[in-house]
Amino acid sequence: MEALLTLRHQSAEPASLDDLISQLEGALAAARALKAERDAAEAAEAEGQEFPEHDLIDVSTAAIRFREKPDTLRHWAEHEGLGIKRGGRWLVSASRLRKRQGY
Repeated sequence: MEALLTLRHQSAEPASLDDLISQLEGALAAARALKAERDAAEAAEAEGQEFPEHDLIDVSTAAIRFREKPDTLRHWAEHEGLGIKRGGRWLVSASRLRKRQGY
């Protein structure tokens, strides 16, 4: 996700055009993957699957990926419909969490 937000060159020297193109290609690949994930989640919702399996991630992974506290994610999952509880563990919908955060 950070590749979509910033393009940085790690050295103090100016980036070559080839380096910049490579970074842009990486960001474009990340954007395409994100779009495909969103499209799949929307298609699953349209088919009546409330939470498609490929879209669910555990709270600890979501906390790292989305920079939120686990307790906050559990609350949102339970009270705002962002996830489901399975086997005593909360799973969060990545696509719904992205929408909630404005991505």
